Amino acid sequence: MQPSTASPVPGEFGREVPVRVFSPAAQAIQDRGTVVVEDLTGILQHIAHDEGPNGPQSPVTQYLLREGASHLAAALTQDATSDQGRVPAILATLVGHDSFATKVLAVSRNQLRRRWPLASGWYADLISYSLRPQRFARNAVLLLRQLSAWMDGPLGVLIARFADAEVESSQDPHLYRLGETIMTLWPDYPPVRQALDVYRQSVVETWAPVYAGILARYGLVLRDGVDISDACWVFQALVIREGLERRINPELRTASIPGIPTAPLSALAILIYLAGATDTTDGRVLDYRELSQRMPVHCRPAATPGP
Repeated sequence: MQPSTASPVPGEFGREVPVRVFSPAAQAIQDRGTVVVEDLTGILQHIAHDEGPNGPQSPVTQYLLREGASHLAAALTQDATSDQGRVPAILATLVGHDSFATKVLAVSRNQLRRRWPLASGWYADLISYSLRPQRFARNAVLLLRQLSAWMDGPLGVLIARFADAEVESSQDPHLYRLGETIMTLWPDYPPVRQALDVYRQSVVETWAPVYAGILARYGLVLRDGVDISDACWVFQALVIREGLERRINPELRTASIPGIPTAPLSALAILIYLAGATDTTDGRVLDYRELSQRMPVHCRPAATPGP
């Protein structure tokens, strides 16, 4: 038996091929199963060889990458179960009940133990705290203060400025990124699920009255079957997604909104959503361009954060 050395020709990408490697422990070539070879041209930027048995298209290269990714995923997500008594192992490593108190904070371990007799309780509450909706309260208050001035101009300008402020605030690593990482890594961990429910309820309580007020200000009504809480989810999802992409590409913008040289992509998406979800109070349907240029038609409503 020979080790896997050949690289596939382009027509063979997508085919399942065997992987054989030499094991120093066994002093023999071993069968390591199969791998579906992909075209990794341009993906691996730091590999020492561009072709051949040590290049990106080699079955062994792709076996090493696949196993490395699998091991990393397993290490990051291990032990996250529906059992309240078990927690992701990485939490114990990073913020262990005793080690975090004594080695990181340099305080007595009793400071934690008095408050959380069980380590599982400490981890659960730490997750709940990290995902608490109150962490957005300051940004919400600042945003609502600016919103009052924006509501005197075209709807497109209001939405662009609103989305821009939301996307910019999402760049705070402690405010958003930690929460996103936790939810991505441990979606089945009960405290994560509970915190998400609390967060979604908070979003509706805070923003539904504000969005309803904006619609009224511009003489718009949601169509039958469209709920304001669903609109809240859509708006938040769009700005959060753009926030993720802007970390990679800070120049991510669009020039497709009339009268606005550059605007967040999420602002354009929100306008398109509103074009399909709203009518004017007199029953007319407006496309997103008409919506973007629409001026206020009613007195400004009070906009205050929810409880």
